[in-house]
Parts: sequence; structure tokens; C-alpha cells
Amino acid sequence: MLRVENLAWALVGACIAAVIFTFSSLADDQVAEQGREWGQSHFRLTDGERFPATLSISEVTRISFDGDRVAGVRSAQNGEAGGPVINWERDDATGDLYGVVSGGRPGQVISAFITTERGATYQALFTLADQPAAQIFISGTGSESGQAPARAGRAQVHAQRIVEFAVWAAGQSPQGRRSRPEIIAEGVSLSRIGVVERDGLVARFFEFSNITAANADIRHEAFADVAVLAVVSSLDEIPAGGRARVFTVMEAR
Repeated sequence: MLRVENLAWALVGACIAAVIFTFSSLADDQVAEQGREWGQSHFRLTDGERFPATLSISEVTRISFDGDRVAGVRSAQNGEAGGPVINWERDDATGDLYGVVSGGRPGQVISAFITTERGATYQALFTLADQPAAQIFISGTGSESGQAPARAGRAQVHAQRIVEFAVWAAGQSPQGRRSRPEIIAEGVSLSRIGVVERDGLVARFFEFSNITAANADIRHEAFADVAVLAVVSSLDEIPAGGRARVFTVMEAR
């Protein structure tokens, strides 16, 4: 049976408008092989690897596993009206996974942890796009031998650890000295406001300030770094005349 677990997020009694995880250090061999046929992406992954992919905001996306079947998927969902939500469905006959996006806009990012019946876990970084239906094919490196991936289980534990820490960190008050604001665009500034740490992970908090009369996009990729495991934000945009926070998740040193 397909297990779909939508992650609920709370911050001072209110739903976080969006929780977006972006993962850095995508290896060259994790980039999709495209061009075999239009609308298809092919990945060859080991258990626990991350991969970037595109989801259509208007049509269905199929994810198929070579020699394996999907068992479950966990994705961060948006609790605000108009925010992106992925509705997942498994084809019990084939074990393929189908996703339909509700809400959202091109360029928004949603992450998901996909688990297969053979015990592999893959971290998907989905970017929403206004495109036709697409297909994603994943081949696990253990598919040919019929052996379950050696790292099965460990990747799940690691992914769950990051998710649980991010949920906890979102409700904390960062400790430390606030830095002087740095102007990053006309009317928009960014400050470092502190850190929180627990169980070997640390969250570094940043705050945007927008004094203009228009909303400003948050560029999550700007926070990506080799050491960054995830980037989490409370909003997709910095409200006009308002503020928005972002924090990065890293291993504590």
C-alpha cells in the first residue's frame, strides 16, 4: 500500500506557508539523461542519492522504477491557499508513482523522499514548471543483481532526522548576535540573526526585510553550499513592507 504522509508544520501556532528543502552537491552522474525521447528523464541512482526533476503544474508526471516498485512518499506540503500541493497516487499493477500538482507557480520547489519496496530511499528535488506531462525513470544500482541496496534504511533515518530537526528548528528562537543588514537588492536587505543546534545538526537563521511596495522572491538556491543539507523558508516571497525568515540545516562541527 502506498503511504503518503503530508508533513504538517507549525510556527507559533500558525502553519508555515511553505517549507522548501533544497539539497546541494548534486553529483554529475545524478543529472538527468534527457533527449532519448522528449519529456523523459532517466536517472541511475544509489540508495540515499538526491536528484533534481521537473513537475508539470498542469499535467500528470509519472515516476517509474526499473526492477522496483514505489512503497511510499513523503513530501513537504504547503498549508496556505494557492500554495503547491502534490497529490500522489500509486498504480498497484505496475508500482509506478503518479503526481499531480495543485496550486503553486513555475519556479517553486518541493522536496520529497521516495521509498521503494526493495528498501531504497531517494531524495527528489522537484521544481514546478509550466510544461506538458513528463516521465521520470529511475534505475537503482542494485537492480540488476536483485540485491537490496546495502545502505537501505540508513538513508531513511538520515532523511527523517533532517525533517524532524527542521520542524523543531522552525519553532525555536535563534540565539546569537544579529548582523548588520546587507543590501541584496533595491529596498531588500538580509541579516544573519542567530543559530539553534540539537542532536548534531545546526540551523543558521537569516531574515529578509523588504521596504518596497512589491513582493520580492526568495532565491533559495543562493543559500546552497557543499555543507548545506537543506534550506527551509517560511514564505516563498518577502511581503511588500514585511519580513521573511530562511534557515539552513547543516551538520554541527
